[in-house]
Amino acid sequence: MANVKVKDLLKNEKKKNYVSCMIALHKTAEAVSPFTDGILQQLHQQISQQLGSQNLCQQQCSRTIRDVNKWCVTCGLWRQALKRFHTNPRELIWHKLQSWEWPKQHMNLVEVFMLQHWDKANMDARDLSVSITVWKKCSLFPARIFPFADNLRKSRNKLAHSASLEIDNNDKQTVFHNINQVIQQADMVNYLQNSLEIQNDMNDLENGDLFKFEDELYEILNKTNQVDKKLHTMDSKLTEVHEAQTKTFRTIANIIRALLLFSVILVATIAVKLKEPDISMASGISPIKASGETMGCLQEYSPSFPTSLLLVDYFKHHGPLVGRIWLFKLLEEELKNTKKSGVLLEADMGYGKSAIAAHITCAKEGDQGMELRKRLIAFHVCKFDVKKTHQAGIFIQRLASMISNNIPEFNETINDCLHSFNTEQCDSDPFGCIDKCIIFPLKLTNISDERKEYRLIIIDALDECYETFSFEKTSRDV
Repeated sequence: MANVKVKDLLKNEKKKNYVSCMIALHKTAEAVSPFTDGILQQLHQQISQQLGSQNLCQQQCSRTIRDVNKWCVTCGLWRQALKRFHTNPRELIWHKLQSWEWPKQHMNLVEVFMLQHWDKANMDARDLSVSITVWKKCSLFPARIFPFADNLRKSRNKLAHSASLEIDNNDKQTVFHNINQVIQQADMVNYLQNSLEIQNDMNDLENGDLFKFEDELYEILNKTNQVDKKLHTMDSKLTEVHEAQTKTFRTIANIIRALLLFSVILVATIAVKLKEPDISMASGISPIKASGETMGCLQEYSPSFPTSLLLVDYFKHHGPLVGRIWLFKLLEEELKNTKKSGVLLEADMGYGKSAIAAHITCAKEGDQGMELRKRLIAFHVCKFDVKKTHQAGIFIQRLASMISNNIPEFNETINDCLHSFNTEQCDSDPFGCIDKCIIFPLKLTNISDERKEYRLIIIDALDECYETFSFEKTSRDV
């Protein structure tokens, strides 16, 4: 059946487990797609019947008219109807949607129930992540399936982040257990096509019988090889370019942004908050000297905020980072020269975004990310399954706590915040809270001339806290 490489792969038990799970997840996504399709079709029919016959929109309202109150009758009615079926309609950014398409076809409703930053080119309801997100955000889907769907998404994400492309038998059993819980759930069973065949496929995959899945196996191998080749080529070419001409990194940064997809790390600079930007750092400005306190992982605990949530353990499990010297150089160059307040790294799962964030946050002398580590004053980790990491109050408290550790002068300006800080009040008024505890104190902070250089704040997996950081004001101000 297979060539030498495939046979070699099947001899490695952990790699075989990984491939079996990946194929099983692919099969699961195909199996559950009629469930997603069927309930969205019910929703579309229900709204269509409620609204009756309406003329199709001729002016593409959501694209051309920011004020939703001035939309045409059809788009306005569909918007109001869809809001009633959305579990959190406040997160919707209407001008990013395609309102004129909603009445035409039920699958055009997928965008309404997706994360608003999601690349529309990858908004395929046959993708497991897309399906599960739609289930949880559309109230017509039965809530009974959500706990099983959450467990399946955790397994899927863990698998996607496996840099070694290997998993042990315990993890494999967990993946298949979570798959079976979803496909055997009562609401799901009614929509499955050829349920017996699906279950037989899962049994074969769990038992490691891959020979009947040759096409899927080769597809996974090809994707893996393509990623490896691309990353190797990028490493080689970017290293050559940097050695030849440092200035070309700005162009390369744009190429990388075009290539990489979805999940994000935000590296924000706050130089503008500490002083007027004077970003001629490529020469003439001496680097910040690392003290003993800037070795290893950034200190989270602060006496000013003793109850602040600690998240560094999510970074400590990352092993040594191999390669990517060019990326650290590129980040340093971009952060020195950008006129904006940060850099956004986007990439699909498993490309190493969290590893980069962890490496900078916990860098030691001699590590590739040490120059960036010297400038780091705060970080946050968003975990979709850890609700506390989504809370605005905890996010603001963590930033204020770590900034007070790393900019001593900041402590002189946050008394008002310290005396009245309340995480629940911050959750209800995040903009007022961040102004009071971070923005205004930073503006009042006096930094000595020799220390007036940009500082970094890292937010890992920003997309996983999307509901917290979805406000347009936040996007402009960060």
